[in-house]
Amino acid sequence: MRGFPVLQTQSPDTSPAERLLWDLEKADGWDRYWRRQQFEHIPEGFALPVARNYRALWNEQGEQQANVYLLQLTERIAGLAIAPSASDGDVVALAKRVANTCRHALVAARSHHHAARQLLAICRSYEICPPPGLKQFLSAPALPHVSATHIAPTTKPVTATQHLRPVAPTLRPPASAPTLPQHLPIGTLARLTDDAWWRRKLRVVHGRLLEAEAIRLHQVHRFAGLYVSDATFARHQQQRKRNQLTLASLIAVNESGNEIALDEIVARSLSNPANRRAEFMVRIYGFDQLAIKLGHEALLLTVTCPSYMHAHLGKSGAPNPKFDPDSTPRAAQSYLTRLWSQIRASWQRQGIRPYGFRITEAHHDGTPHWHMLLFIDAESRKAMEDIVRAYALKDSPDEQGAQEHRFQVEVIDRNKGSATGYVAKYISKNIDGHGLEATDGKEAPGTLAQRVAAWSSTWGIRQFQQVGGPPVSLWREFRHAPHLAQTPGLVGQLARAADDANWAEFVELLGGPQQPRKELQISLAKRDNPTPGRYGEPIGLQTFGVSFDNIVFPTRLETWRIMQKPKTQNCTPGRSEITCSPPEWSSAHEGMEGLPPWSSVNNCTVLHLTTPHQEEFDIKPNPKTTDLNELLVITTESSRLLENLANSHPFSPTAKFV
Repeated sequence: MRGFPVLQTQSPDTSPAERLLWDLEKADGWDRYWRRQQFEHIPEGFALPVARNYRALWNEQGEQQANVYLLQLTERIAGLAIAPSASDGDVVALAKRVANTCRHALVAARSHHHAARQLLAICRSYEICPPPGLKQFLSAPALPHVSATHIAPTTKPVTATQHLRPVAPTLRPPASAPTLPQHLPIGTLARLTDDAWWRRKLRVVHGRLLEAEAIRLHQVHRFAGLYVSDATFARHQQQRKRNQLTLASLIAVNESGNEIALDEIVARSLSNPANRRAEFMVRIYGFDQLAIKLGHEALLLTVTCPSYMHAHLGKSGAPNPKFDPDSTPRAAQSYLTRLWSQIRASWQRQGIRPYGFRITEAHHDGTPHWHMLLFIDAESRKAMEDIVRAYALKDSPDEQGAQEHRFQVEVIDRNKGSATGYVAKYISKNIDGHGLEATDGKEAPGTLAQRVAAWSSTWGIRQFQQVGGPPVSLWREFRHAPHLAQTPGLVGQLARAADDANWAEFVELLGGPQQPRKELQISLAKRDNPTPGRYGEPIGLQTFGVSFDNIVFPTRLETWRIMQKPKTQNCTPGRSEITCSPPEWSSAHEGMEGLPPWSSVNNCTVLHLTTPHQEEFDIKPNPKTTDLNELLVITTESSRLLENLANSHPFSPTAKFV
């Protein structure tokens, strides 16, 4: 007896994947039940492609190979930190449970270092990069060897909410109590016991695990999901809607009580794709004009990754037999970033100082490649090209097509058009699709740009980077301060150039595009803000102006706070039960004296912490402010609570450990 129910007839619950494989069956029908159990581990969007692969293997290599394929796939998925089939609600619930696990680990710890090791193990079990303070704390003293067991479930997790790693990972305590140089950092404790911190981290991990599996299952290529899988694109669109709803519910209020809706601020900022595209074009055009004036040449260099980083072939879209299944777009971007650091170091050693922009694009299968629009003097051009070519072909130089495709360079002929016009399509394609026409058989440019945004967001890939020239932060600071245009001297000239969107003049006033940044005459003015932030740590250095010749010129003249939009009074008389919303808050600055700002805005939220004595504290924010789990900061009272938590038993450095 096999012990499985026999599935002889289809039912309304039979999935499309099961229906596709229904006829692949023996007389007893137990295979259908076994396959159903396996497909429960597979995300719904991937089930049909897996079923097609299974059927093809069954027909070509037989039942055994097909079953081995399905079993290996489900075991790999079940062994992931978070099940790809988990919904966003599952991830939110898991974040709460892991934060609670960290609280229990703190309660059970025998010392600061014992607690730190447990917290580090919990982070690693979910593939989360721990807060910097945790590693710094552990690496500070020389400690006796501590043997830690791997955190492993007794059964494989099926969904994110069905299983949580053990509440208190089993760690062997040190043979003797180590000398503790410090407490566990307050900010580290606050992060690791905060649901919102875990929610953000787990969403990132879940998104990348889901997309990596989609790439392995051939769901990302020109004939399936372009740049990202359809499942990831849908998740990204849902996240955008959540963000828009959040922004629509908030306002920014200054000391005078002036209010601006936060979604209006976003629409006017560089978060608006149209504004971001316009700013890039302004700076590219400025560099182009300076290059013409200086007699420099314009080149477009393209660097791509080795073949084993590409899941699919370019033209046919067929699976690449050389693909390394452990490779991801993020790993490919790290490879290109390492190349870039080596290239820049080599340029610096030889005194080569190009300027321009680097643009990261996605191949149809999600693998990134780089376009670099660079301006350089004619004498240094060949040396610059040779350096890039040497590093681009350093890995797998003899593979087929490497010499033709891994590195390409094109000198821009200004008689045919400007460098700005040459790269305009790359900028538009990767931001909002403005001005591009739809290609036969492809989605609209605007939709493709949204898929690019989903790709960049999922893998944490920076799409644009300025090469050379003054810091863009300095330019943007002057763009925010048109009042400095009346200032005499260099500061006024820079303010007028920024206000006129004249990047070429702005760069020229600062010494030109090849001027070393450490030699600039003007810099950002920053001051230290000791106000506790969300996690009880001082905010630290904040920009408040520009500095020239030891004189500071303020650029940020107002302090703003983010708050929830006030609700207007809305009572319905004449009913047995009258429901009234809170009256409209007309005095925006009332009661704000006790809430110092943390940057250009100040935010408060609720903190829930459990002390070693299991007493829960619920610290309420100012009633005029909103309770935002992910955006806002902890009040000063919460910071003091964290200090008490860090210094209370069993975390006091004077405590006796047994």
